[in-house]
Amino acid sequence: MTPAGGNLLFAASSFRLGQAMKPGTYVLELEITGQARNKPERVSQWIDFQVLPAAAPASAP
Repeated sequence: MTPAGGNLLFAASSFRLGQAMKPGTYVLELEITGQARNKPERVSQWIDFQVLPAAAPASAP
């Protein structure tokens, strides 16, 4: 994580979806909970994404 000045903090990560995940539309939501001014505070962000069917292997000529 990198301080960005003020109350901002940047972080990055990655993950792999399992091979058994079926094609379709999904939502990924990230929720952060912390303490601010002696009271719990929660923020979240979300994004839609699609898992597409696996491509068939190309046949050799």
